Amino acid sequence: MRTTLYAALGLVALFASGGCQLARDLLPRTHTSSRSPDGRHLAFVYQGLNPDPPDDHLYLGSVGQPARYLRALAPDADWSGAIVWSPNSRTVGFVINEQRLALFDVATAREIATLTLVKADGYPGCEEARAISIANDGIVTFDRYRRATMLLQTRQGVIEAPVTIFGTYGRPIHRAERLLGRERLQVATTGIRPGDVSSKVDDGLDALFRKAVASSGSRLSFSPGQFSANTDGQFSADVNSTNRRWQPPRDSNLH
Repeated sequence: MRTTLYAALGLVALFASGGCQLARDLLPRTHTSSRSPDGRHLAFVYQGLNPDPPDDHLYLGSVGQPARYLRALAPDADWSGAIVWSPNSRTVGFVINEQRLALFDVATAREIATLTLVKADGYPGCEEARAISIANDGIVTFDRYRRATMLLQTRQGVIEAPVTIFGTYGRPIHRAERLLGRERLQVATTGIRPGDVSSKVDDGLDALFRKAVASSGSRLSFSPGQFSANTDGQFSADVNSTNRRWQPPRDSNLH
């Protein structure tokens, strides 16, 4: 009886300490959001209901207008925890797995390109991109990092695994992260006007990376709800005929 009681108390303590975090990770929610530099547009990442997240969906909207569904990321594989804008607010980019950048034309909501900033050597990969920025002339700059690592016990023994934005789950850092350098890419975007393009682009990078990328049409797919944005930075969502309100987190750029 005493053993059973102790086990029950242990489960209660476990849910008390981690239950809220677990529920937050599994339930539908908007976990990443950003307002454009001119204040006219809102981009956000919505996680669908999935017992095995991530299950992220990308949205883009203008204040006072319904948000447009851009596309879904690969479930149980890809996530987006950062959004970047060009200074003129014509291009928005969703950072995927800290390794790729999905660029969209803000006016048309069409996907311009998905750039591989850092090639993944396995899943999730040993390197990532940080401090990502998009210039008006289409130059993408970022810092390349070697991810920190942690040690994991598996059936095959102890392995060294990279640490992502999801953390170490309480495990200590085995090897510290390391900055590998600052890099840049050039991409042709539909959000650029001819007068915006700079002629001072490195010839080698220009020859290697300047490619005309045809914009594909908006990828229509099932949306977890119909969203609309208003001037106070809130989205309203109608999910399964149940009205909900989305309030940006206090540390977001929406207020």
